[in-house]
Formats: sequence, C-alpha cells, structure tokens
Amino acid sequence: MSKHDSQFFNVFSVVLGLLVTFALLVFALARHVGKNNQNVAVLEEPMHQQSVASALRSRPAWPWPDRITPR
Repeated sequence: MSKHDSQFFNVFSVVLGLLVTFALLVFALARHVGKNNQNVAVLEEPMHQQSVASALRSRPAWPWPDRITPR
C-alpha cells in the first residue's frame, strides 16, 4: 500500500469513528430528553387516560375467572 492510500484509510477511519460517536451521543441525548419529558406528557394526555380507564373497566376482576371453582 502506498503512503497516500494508508493516509486516506487513516483519515477515513477517524472521520467514520467520529460520525459513529456523534450519532451515538445524539441518540443518548434524545433518549435522555424523551425520558424526562415524554413520559410526563403521555401520562397526562386525556386520550391516554381514557384508554387506560376503558381497559381497566373492560378487564375481568381476576385474570382467569372461568378457571376458578368455588369450594
């Protein structure tokens, strides 16, 4: 390999490594921001609260009421 080829490979590897590092940092920042803000917004959303209330009303009192035999 010539000197120019090895220099290009080294620079390309450094640039690629920096881009991957930057992408991982942006991903981690987005997860951190979303964890702190999105959960609160979702839990306070009226449609979400209605959906949870509806799901709780429609489920049986016990997970398997047909399998329980009275003694």
